[in-house]
Amino acid sequence: MKTGKLTVSCMTLGTILMATKVMLSYGKILPYSNGFDTILVGIALVCFVTRILTQKYSGKTLTIYFAISVLALYSCIQAKNNSILITVVTLFALRNYDINKFLKTIFKVESFWCGFHVVYSLLYSIFVSWDKYLLYLDGRYRFSFGFTHANTFSALLFCNLMLYIWLNYESNLSKALLKTTIVECIAFAFTNSRTSMATYIILVFLILIRNTSAGRKLTKLLCEFGIPAFSICFISLLKGYIKGNPLSYLVDAVLTSRVKLGAYAYKDYGMTFVGQYVKYLNNISWDQKWQLNSFTFDNIYSFLAISVGVVWIVVLSLAYYKCAKKLDTKSLIFMGIWIIYGLSETTILNGYFCFPVFLLVKILGNSVDARQYDDNEHLLNY
Repeated sequence: MKTGKLTVSCMTLGTILMATKVMLSYGKILPYSNGFDTILVGIALVCFVTRILTQKYSGKTLTIYFAISVLALYSCIQAKNNSILITVVTLFALRNYDINKFLKTIFKVESFWCGFHVVYSLLYSIFVSWDKYLLYLDGRYRFSFGFTHANTFSALLFCNLMLYIWLNYESNLSKALLKTTIVECIAFAFTNSRTSMATYIILVFLILIRNTSAGRKLTKLLCEFGIPAFSICFISLLKGYIKGNPLSYLVDAVLTSRVKLGAYAYKDYGMTFVGQYVKYLNNISWDQKWQLNSFTFDNIYSFLAISVGVVWIVVLSLAYYKCAKKLDTKSLIFMGIWIIYGLSETTILNGYFCFPVFLLVKILGNSVDARQYDDNEHLLNY
Protein backbone atom coordinates (compact mmCIF):
# COMPACT_ATOMS: atom_id res chain seq x y z
CA MET A 1 0.00 0.00 0.00
CA LYS A 2 2.84 2.34 0.79
CA THR A 3 4.26 1.76 -2.66
CA GLY A 4 0.88 2.47 -4.22
CA LYS A 5 0.51 5.72 -2.33
CA LEU A 6 4.05 6.74 -3.24
CA THR A 7 3.41 5.91 -6.88
CA VAL A 8 0.25 8.00 -7.10
CA SER A 9 1.71 10.97 -5.24
CA CYS A 10 4.89 10.96 -7.34
CA MET A 11 2.98 10.84 -10.61
CA THR A 12 0.59 13.58 -9.56
CA LEU A 13 3.32 15.84 -8.19
CA GLY A 14 5.46 15.41 -11.28
CA THR A 15 2.50 16.17 -13.53
CA ILE A 16 1.58 19.33 -11.60
CA LEU A 17 5.17 20.59 -11.68
CA MET A 18 5.59 19.99 -15.40
CA ALA A 19 2.24 21.56 -16.31
CA THR A 20 3.14 24.58 -14.16
CA LYS A 21 6.58 24.79 -15.79
CA VAL A 22 5.02 25.00 -19.26
CA MET A 23 2.57 27.75 -18.34
CA LEU A 24 4.96 29.93 -16.33
CA SER A 25 7.85 29.62 -18.77
CA TYR A 26 5.73 31.24 -21.48
CA GLY A 27 4.16 33.86 -19.23
CA LYS A 28 5.33 37.43 -18.58
CA ILE A 29 3.36 38.21 -15.43
CA LEU A 30 5.15 36.19 -12.75
CA PRO A 31 8.97 36.18 -12.42
CA TYR A 32 10.51 33.07 -13.95
CA SER A 33 14.18 32.16 -14.31
CA ASN A 34 16.23 29.40 -15.90
CA GLY A 35 17.22 28.27 -12.42
CA PHE A 36 13.61 27.89 -11.32
CA ASP A 37 12.81 26.09 -14.58
CA THR A 38 15.63 23.63 -13.92
CA ILE A 39 14.37 22.98 -10.38
CA LEU A 40 10.82 22.25 -11.58
CA VAL A 41 12.00 19.94 -14.35
CA GLY A 42 14.50 18.21 -12.06
CA ILE A 43 11.99 17.46 -9.29
CA ALA A 44 9.41 16.32 -11.83
CA LEU A 45 11.86 13.93 -13.50
CA VAL A 46 12.81 12.48 -10.11
CA CYS A 47 9.10 11.87 -9.45
CA PHE A 48 8.66 10.13 -12.79
CA VAL A 49 11.79 7.99 -12.41
CA THR A 50 10.55 6.97 -8.95
CA ARG A 51 7.23 5.98 -10.51
CA ILE A 52 9.05 3.97 -13.21
CA LEU A 53 11.22 2.12 -10.69
CA THR A 54 8.18 1.04 -8.65
CA GLN A 55 6.78 -0.82 -11.65
CA LYS A 56 7.67 -4.36 -12.60
CA TYR A 57 9.63 -4.54 -15.84
CA SER A 58 11.43 -7.34 -17.55
CA GLY A 59 15.16 -6.86 -18.00
CA LYS A 60 14.65 -6.43 -21.75
CA THR A 61 11.99 -3.73 -21.35
CA LEU A 62 14.01 -1.83 -18.78
CA THR A 63 17.06 -1.96 -21.06
CA ILE A 64 15.06 -0.58 -24.01
CA TYR A 65 13.57 2.20 -21.90
CA PHE A 66 17.01 3.08 -20.53
CA ALA A 67 18.53 3.19 -24.03
CA ILE A 68 15.77 5.44 -25.38
CA SER A 69 16.05 7.72 -22.34
CA VAL A 70 19.82 8.03 -22.79
CA LEU A 71 19.31 8.85 -26.48
CA ALA A 72 16.73 11.47 -25.53
CA LEU A 73 19.07 12.95 -22.94
CA TYR A 74 21.93 13.11 -25.43
CA SER A 75 19.77 14.76 -28.11
CA CYS A 76 18.45 17.28 -25.60
CA ILE A 77 21.96 18.18 -24.44
CA GLN A 78 23.12 18.57 -28.03
CA ALA A 79 20.11 20.65 -29.09
CA LYS A 80 19.81 22.46 -25.73
CA ASN A 81 16.11 21.66 -25.65
CA ASN A 82 14.60 19.26 -23.09
CA SER A 83 11.20 18.67 -24.70
CA ILE A 84 11.95 15.17 -26.01
CA LEU A 85 13.42 14.00 -22.69
CA ILE A 86 10.44 15.30 -20.70
CA THR A 87 7.98 13.57 -23.01
CA VAL A 88 9.88 10.27 -23.16
CA VAL A 89 10.32 9.95 -19.38
CA THR A 90 6.68 10.87 -18.79
CA LEU A 91 5.54 8.24 -21.28
CA PHE A 92 7.48 5.52 -19.47
CA ALA A 93 6.07 6.68 -16.12
CA LEU A 94 2.54 6.61 -17.58
CA ARG A 95 2.67 2.89 -18.26
CA ASN A 96 -0.09 1.14 -16.28
CA TYR A 97 -1.51 4.49 -15.14
CA ASP A 98 -4.97 5.88 -15.88
CA ILE A 99 -4.34 8.20 -18.85
CA ASN A 100 -7.53 10.19 -18.26
CA LYS A 101 -6.58 10.86 -14.64
CA PHE A 102 -3.21 12.10 -15.83
CA LEU A 103 -4.73 14.33 -18.52
CA LYS A 104 -7.29 15.74 -16.08
CA THR A 105 -4.47 16.85 -13.80
CA ILE A 106 -2.80 18.66 -16.68
CA PHE A 107 -6.09 20.28 -17.65
CA LYS A 108 -6.79 21.51 -14.13
CA VAL A 109 -3.34 23.01 -13.65
CA GLU A 110 -3.08 24.65 -17.06
CA SER A 111 -6.67 25.95 -16.93
CA PHE A 112 -5.86 27.60 -13.60
CA TRP A 113 -2.72 29.31 -14.90
CA CYS A 114 -4.37 30.26 -18.17
CA GLY A 115 -7.30 31.80 -16.28
CA PHE A 116 -4.90 33.65 -13.96
CA HIS A 117 -3.08 35.24 -16.91
CA VAL A 118 -6.32 36.19 -18.66
CA VAL A 119 -7.85 37.83 -15.59
CA TYR A 120 -4.67 39.65 -14.54
CA SER A 121 -3.87 40.97 -18.04
CA LEU A 122 -7.42 42.20 -18.60
CA LEU A 123 -7.62 43.92 -15.19
CA TYR A 124 -4.20 45.47 -15.70
CA SER A 125 -5.17 46.72 -19.15
CA ILE A 126 -8.48 48.17 -17.98
CA PHE A 127 -7.26 49.87 -14.82
CA VAL A 128 -3.60 50.63 -15.60
CA SER A 129 -2.64 50.60 -19.26
CA TRP A 130 -3.31 48.68 -22.47
CA ASP A 131 0.21 49.26 -23.74
CA LYS A 132 1.78 46.30 -21.91
CA TYR A 133 -0.32 43.50 -23.39
CA LEU A 134 -1.92 45.06 -26.48
CA LEU A 135 0.70 44.86 -29.20
CA TYR A 136 0.85 45.95 -32.82
CA LEU A 137 2.38 43.02 -34.65
CA ASP A 138 2.49 42.21 -38.35
CA GLY A 139 0.11 45.04 -39.13
CA ARG A 140 -2.47 43.82 -36.60
CA TYR A 141 -3.41 44.72 -33.04
CA ARG A 142 -3.11 41.59 -30.94
CA PHE A 143 -3.64 40.96 -27.23
CA SER A 144 -1.12 38.64 -25.58
CA PHE A 145 -3.06 37.93 -22.34
CA GLY A 146 0.16 38.16 -20.34
CA PHE A 147 2.13 35.66 -22.40
CA THR A 148 5.27 36.19 -24.47
CA HIS A 149 3.26 36.52 -27.69
CA ALA A 150 -0.35 36.50 -28.78
CA ASN A 151 0.38 33.33 -30.75
CA THR A 152 1.74 31.68 -27.60
CA PHE A 153 -1.47 32.29 -25.69
CA SER A 154 -3.51 31.14 -28.67
CA ALA A 155 -1.51 27.91 -28.95
CA LEU A 156 -1.73 27.15 -25.23
CA LEU A 157 -5.46 27.85 -25.22
CA PHE A 158 -6.08 25.72 -28.30
CA CYS A 159 -4.22 22.76 -26.79
CA ASN A 160 -6.19 23.17 -23.56
CA LEU A 161 -9.49 23.31 -25.46
CA MET A 162 -8.45 20.18 -27.34
CA LEU A 163 -7.80 18.50 -24.00
CA TYR A 164 -11.24 19.57 -22.77
CA ILE A 165 -12.83 17.98 -25.85
CA TRP A 166 -10.90 14.76 -25.19
CA LEU A 167 -12.11 14.56 -21.58
CA ASN A 168 -15.73 15.13 -22.63
CA TYR A 169 -15.63 13.08 -25.83
CA GLU A 170 -17.80 10.18 -24.68
CA SER A 171 -20.34 12.01 -22.56
CA ASN A 172 -20.81 15.65 -23.59
CA LEU A 173 -19.17 16.00 -26.99
CA SER A 174 -21.76 18.32 -28.58
CA LYS A 175 -21.75 20.70 -25.61
CA ALA A 176 -17.97 20.55 -25.41
CA LEU A 177 -17.64 21.49 -29.08
CA LEU A 178 -20.11 24.36 -28.65
CA LYS A 179 -18.24 25.73 -25.62
CA THR A 180 -14.79 25.38 -27.15
CA THR A 181 -15.93 26.95 -30.42
CA ILE A 182 -17.21 30.02 -28.57
CA VAL A 183 -13.98 30.32 -26.57
CA GLU A 184 -11.80 29.82 -29.65
CA CYS A 185 -13.71 32.50 -31.58
CA ILE A 186 -13.40 34.99 -28.71
CA ALA A 187 -9.70 34.24 -28.42
CA PHE A 188 -9.27 34.72 -32.17
CA ALA A 189 -10.91 38.15 -31.93
CA PHE A 190 -8.28 39.18 -29.35
CA THR A 191 -5.17 37.40 -30.69
CA ASN A 192 -5.86 37.27 -34.44
CA SER A 193 -3.98 33.97 -34.48
CA ARG A 194 -5.00 32.23 -37.68
CA THR A 195 -2.96 29.05 -37.16
CA SER A 196 -4.79 27.91 -34.04
CA MET A 197 -8.16 28.76 -35.54
CA ALA A 198 -7.41 26.84 -38.73
CA THR A 199 -6.20 23.80 -36.77
CA TYR A 200 -9.27 23.95 -34.53
CA ILE A 201 -11.50 23.90 -37.61
CA ILE A 202 -9.66 20.82 -38.90
CA LEU A 203 -10.13 19.14 -35.51
CA VAL A 204 -13.88 19.79 -35.53
CA PHE A 205 -14.09 18.53 -39.12
CA LEU A 206 -12.34 15.26 -38.27
CA ILE A 207 -14.67 14.78 -35.30
CA LEU A 208 -17.76 15.43 -37.42
CA ILE A 209 -16.76 12.80 -40.01
CA ARG A 210 -15.42 10.31 -37.45
CA ASN A 211 -18.21 7.78 -38.00
CA THR A 212 -17.86 7.69 -41.78
CA SER A 213 -15.65 5.26 -43.65
CA ALA A 214 -13.79 8.14 -45.29
CA GLY A 215 -13.25 9.84 -41.93
CA ARG A 216 -11.78 6.72 -40.33
CA LYS A 217 -9.50 6.08 -43.31
CA LEU A 218 -8.32 9.69 -43.36
CA THR A 219 -7.33 9.77 -39.69
CA LYS A 220 -5.66 6.37 -39.97
CA LEU A 221 -3.64 7.37 -43.04
CA LEU A 222 -2.64 10.64 -41.38
CA CYS A 223 -1.22 8.80 -38.38
CA GLU A 224 0.39 6.07 -40.49
CA PHE A 225 2.27 8.29 -42.91
CA GLY A 226 1.84 11.92 -41.82
CA ILE A 227 5.13 12.36 -39.96
CA PRO A 228 7.47 10.83 -42.59
CA ALA A 229 5.52 12.44 -45.45
CA PHE A 230 5.58 15.94 -43.93
CA SER A 231 9.24 15.52 -42.96
CA ILE A 232 10.34 14.52 -46.46
CA CYS A 233 8.22 17.22 -48.08
CA PHE A 234 9.44 19.94 -45.76
CA ILE A 235 13.11 19.04 -46.09
CA SER A 236 12.65 19.12 -49.88
CA LEU A 237 11.02 22.55 -49.58
CA LEU A 238 13.96 23.85 -47.53
CA LYS A 239 16.42 22.72 -50.18
CA GLY A 240 14.20 24.17 -52.89
CA TYR A 241 13.94 27.52 -51.12
CA ILE A 242 17.73 27.87 -51.01
CA LYS A 243 17.85 27.15 -54.75
CA GLY A 244 15.02 29.62 -55.48
CA ASN A 245 12.32 27.05 -56.27
CA PRO A 246 8.95 28.82 -56.90
CA LEU A 247 6.96 26.06 -55.16
CA SER A 248 9.03 26.51 -51.99
CA TYR A 249 8.36 30.24 -52.06
CA LEU A 250 4.65 29.64 -52.57
CA VAL A 251 4.43 27.24 -49.62
CA ASP A 252 6.51 29.67 -47.56
CA ALA A 253 3.95 32.41 -48.23
CA VAL A 254 1.10 30.12 -47.15
CA LEU A 255 2.94 29.03 -44.00
CA THR A 256 4.08 32.60 -43.19
CA SER A 257 7.88 32.26 -43.51
CA ARG A 258 8.17 28.83 -41.92
CA VAL A 259 9.96 27.43 -44.96
CA LYS A 260 12.34 30.41 -45.06
CA LEU A 261 13.18 30.03 -41.36
CA GLY A 262 13.98 26.35 -41.80
CA ALA A 263 16.02 27.03 -44.95
CA TYR A 264 18.00 29.72 -43.12
CA ALA A 265 19.13 27.16 -40.55
CA TYR A 266 19.56 24.35 -43.08
CA LYS A 267 22.04 26.34 -45.21
CA ASP A 268 24.47 26.56 -42.28
CA TYR A 269 23.77 23.38 -40.30
CA GLY A 270 22.27 20.83 -42.65
CA MET A 271 20.61 17.84 -40.98
CA THR A 272 21.70 15.99 -37.85
CA PHE A 273 21.04 12.41 -36.81
CA VAL A 274 21.09 12.79 -33.01
CA GLY A 275 21.02 16.55 -32.37
CA GLN A 276 22.93 19.81 -32.67
CA TYR A 277 22.55 23.34 -31.32
CA VAL A 278 21.58 26.11 -33.72
CA LYS A 279 23.68 28.92 -32.25
CA TYR A 280 21.99 31.94 -33.78
CA LEU A 281 18.60 30.93 -32.46
CA ASN A 282 17.93 34.41 -31.05
CA ASN A 283 20.85 36.40 -32.44
CA ILE A 284 21.13 37.00 -36.18
CA SER A 285 22.08 39.94 -38.38
CA TRP A 286 19.67 41.33 -40.94
CA ASP A 287 20.68 41.01 -44.58
CA GLN A 288 19.01 41.84 -47.87
CA LYS A 289 18.67 38.23 -49.04
CA TRP A 290 16.96 36.65 -45.98
CA GLN A 291 15.45 39.78 -44.39
CA LEU A 292 15.29 38.29 -40.89
CA ASN A 293 15.79 40.19 -37.65
CA SER A 294 15.28 37.14 -35.42
CA PHE A 295 15.13 33.40 -35.78
CA THR A 296 13.05 30.59 -34.39
CA PHE A 297 11.98 27.17 -35.61
CA ASP A 298 8.25 27.35 -36.27
CA ASN A 299 7.89 23.90 -37.79
CA ILE A 300 8.44 20.64 -35.95
CA TYR A 301 9.72 18.78 -39.02
CA SER A 302 12.54 21.24 -39.78
CA PHE A 303 13.26 21.47 -36.04
CA LEU A 304 13.64 17.70 -35.73
CA ALA A 305 15.74 17.35 -38.88
CA ILE A 306 18.09 20.26 -38.21
CA SER A 307 18.29 20.54 -34.41
CA VAL A 308 16.85 17.64 -32.37
CA GLY A 309 17.81 14.82 -34.71
CA VAL A 310 16.45 12.78 -37.62
CA VAL A 311 16.46 9.76 -35.33
CA TRP A 312 13.37 11.20 -33.62
CA ILE A 313 11.55 11.53 -36.94
CA VAL A 314 12.16 7.80 -37.36
CA VAL A 315 11.09 6.95 -33.79
CA LEU A 316 7.93 9.06 -33.97
CA SER A 317 7.06 7.73 -37.44
CA LEU A 318 7.32 4.12 -36.27
CA ALA A 319 5.41 4.80 -33.05
CA TYR A 320 2.58 6.61 -34.83
CA TYR A 321 2.41 3.90 -37.49
CA LYS A 322 1.98 1.29 -34.78
CA CYS A 323 -0.70 3.40 -33.11
CA ALA A 324 -2.58 3.72 -36.40
CA LYS A 325 -2.79 -0.07 -36.53
CA LYS A 326 -3.96 -0.53 -32.94
CA LEU A 327 -5.76 2.52 -31.53
CA ASP A 328 -9.36 3.70 -31.77
CA THR A 329 -10.56 6.53 -34.01
CA LYS A 330 -10.84 8.98 -31.12
CA SER A 331 -7.15 8.62 -30.29
CA LEU A 332 -6.11 8.83 -33.95
CA ILE A 333 -8.08 12.07 -34.47
CA PHE A 334 -6.17 13.87 -31.73
CA MET A 335 -2.85 12.33 -32.72
CA GLY A 336 -3.51 13.39 -36.30
CA ILE A 337 -4.12 16.96 -35.18
CA TRP A 338 -0.76 16.84 -33.37
CA ILE A 339 0.86 15.97 -36.70
CA ILE A 340 -0.91 18.81 -38.51
CA TYR A 341 -0.20 21.33 -35.78
CA GLY A 342 3.47 20.45 -36.14
CA LEU A 343 3.50 22.38 -39.41
CA SER A 344 3.35 25.59 -37.38
CA GLU A 345 4.64 24.70 -33.88
CA THR A 346 7.74 23.14 -32.34
CA THR A 347 6.55 23.35 -28.74
CA ILE A 348 4.28 20.33 -29.26
CA LEU A 349 7.28 18.03 -28.75
CA ASN A 350 6.57 18.66 -25.07
CA GLY A 351 3.39 16.70 -24.34
CA TYR A 352 2.47 19.10 -21.54
CA PHE A 353 2.07 21.77 -24.19
CA CYS A 354 0.13 19.55 -26.61
CA PHE A 355 -1.10 16.30 -25.06
CA PRO A 356 -1.79 13.86 -27.98
CA VAL A 357 1.83 12.67 -28.10
CA PHE A 358 1.21 11.15 -24.65
CA LEU A 359 -1.30 8.78 -26.25
CA LEU A 360 1.72 6.82 -27.47
CA VAL A 361 1.65 5.20 -24.03
CA LYS A 362 -1.12 2.96 -25.36
CA ILE A 363 1.44 0.94 -27.33
CA LEU A 364 3.77 0.54 -24.34
CA GLY A 365 1.73 -2.25 -22.80
CA ASN A 366 -0.48 0.15 -20.85
CA SER A 367 -2.94 -2.08 -18.96
CA VAL A 368 -5.12 0.75 -17.66
CA ASP A 369 -7.67 1.74 -20.27
CA ALA A 370 -9.73 4.84 -19.60
CA ARG A 371 -12.74 3.03 -21.05
CA GLN A 372 -12.72 0.77 -18.01
CA TYR A 373 -13.85 3.76 -15.97
CA ASP A 374 -17.19 5.52 -15.88
CA ASP A 375 -16.48 8.70 -17.85
CA ASN A 376 -19.61 10.44 -16.56
CA GLU A 377 -18.57 9.79 -12.99
CA HIS A 378 -15.06 11.09 -13.69
CA LEU A 379 -16.39 14.29 -15.17
CA LEU A 380 -18.89 14.83 -12.37
CA ASN A 381 -16.09 14.57 -9.86
CA TYR A 382 -13.81 16.72 -11.96
